[in-house]
Amino acid sequence: MIPKSPMFSYTMLYLAGILSAKMFSLQIGYVVYPTILFLVISSVLFLINYRRHSYVVNTLMRFAIFMTFFLAGCWNICQSPYSPGNLYSSIPNMKSKETLDLEVHESAKINRKTTSLIVNCIRYNERIILYTMQDGLLENFKPGERLKAVIKPTPVSLSGEYGSYGNFLRSKRCFNYAFVTEDDIIESTNPPFFLKNSIFKISNMLFEEIRKRSNEAEWGEIFIAIITGRKEELDRETSLAFKNAGALHIMAVSGLHVSLIYILIVNVLLVFGNKLSMKITKAATTMLLVWLYCALSGFSSSSVRASIMISIMVVSGFTSGRYMTLNSLSVAALIITLYNPATLFSVGFQLSFMAMLSILFIAPYFDSLINTKNRIILYFYKIVTISLSCQLGTSLIAIPAFGEVSLYFLISNLVLMPLTAIVIFTAGLIAATGFCSFAVNLGMYIIEKAVTTMHLTVNHIESLPYATVAINCKNTQGFVVLAVIIILISYTVYKGGLGGLESESRSD
Repeated sequence: MIPKSPMFSYTMLYLAGILSAKMFSLQIGYVVYPTILFLVISSVLFLINYRRHSYVVNTLMRFAIFMTFFLAGCWNICQSPYSPGNLYSSIPNMKSKETLDLEVHESAKINRKTTSLIVNCIRYNERIILYTMQDGLLENFKPGERLKAVIKPTPVSLSGEYGSYGNFLRSKRCFNYAFVTEDDIIESTNPPFFLKNSIFKISNMLFEEIRKRSNEAEWGEIFIAIITGRKEELDRETSLAFKNAGALHIMAVSGLHVSLIYILIVNVLLVFGNKLSMKITKAATTMLLVWLYCALSGFSSSSVRASIMISIMVVSGFTSGRYMTLNSLSVAALIITLYNPATLFSVGFQLSFMAMLSILFIAPYFDSLINTKNRIILYFYKIVTISLSCQLGTSLIAIPAFGEVSLYFLISNLVLMPLTAIVIFTAGLIAATGFCSFAVNLGMYIIEKAVTTMHLTVNHIESLPYATVAINCKNTQGFVVLAVIIILISYTVYKGGLGGLESESRSD
């Protein structure tokens, strides 16, 4: 028996509206009035149905609500700055260099010949990508820092060899670039009380300590990538090894990482008892620590999604006591895309939600194929079913986006997922002990052995024949996502009107 999920179909329709409006370049004038009209119709039909229930009125009301959510998605992306109609530069064509106040948007990226840094121009509220050929000039700037620079913004090319990269930059509302030297940067300031900058400062201090204890060895950078998702300092060969072994998701903070942190927090807080006052304190502490970890990972789509779902689960323990996984996943998608509808077009967002949907939709069918009470067998079988389900689901997005598939992902996950749990639990326990010297020394020894084993494993798997297979296909990613959404809507409506799949469990 598959229970219903009240929010799932509505969220899918809202996301379908965002995708449709972006892909078919709808203008806001075409969706504003229909959205208002269906909203009014939905309200009127709801009042009629509330006073006197009727099957016909109830059906019409559901259809009107469906259309309202779909058109609301269209409306949101059409008025968004990331809408195709709004992707234009507000920076005038400058004839010479000007002094501009800039705010660092994200960490610098070291390329083959240059280093790039995306900044936000405060005067025009628009992003510019800075390039330099001088080592160490842009690498030290962290998100949130401000600088004055003398530059001449030049429009990004949308044709020729760099056309695809230009379109990628446009999707981030970065329409101009500029080359800088040491003489072009006048000064830099560090705005006080800037939360993001403070988080980066604390995390960088932590990273430096990890690098010292690892003697700048590669396992230290792998450890940093596993717990935070930051791979900037990782060797290219190491990144490729994890990627070719089908294990790069280990280095992207996802639901797996946040769930492990949640499990650790809940078990550590068990010692404080179950009185109501302590339950409230534990719930608040749990959510605070989960969101702090989310901040440490840079608020990636997958970590935000997992943090929202865990927050809903914690709150549900004080309300109905029932937690509906698919419902909370729908709410998470709705919140994220309401804030920024363009997030839906991010491959990271799509892979994160598709992986979770695969676990909810596909994994139960694999679980029903085995009937054993042996915990060890069940544990490893669960790893296989979750890995296989995620790979089947995410391949719909990954293959059009990246053009290749890893053949030995099951072997990688069988070895790496338990080791990832050991690494995260050990790091969490080190933090829980207040970084006392004994815990740090013992914990770092365990982490070193676990991470080194992971590194050796992916190197061996990558060296196997046909570790990755290239698949030539056109970039039909948007249409694939829209097709999946339509199929899911049809399936859930067929299964129960507004419902769909829903994993239920009792909250602690």
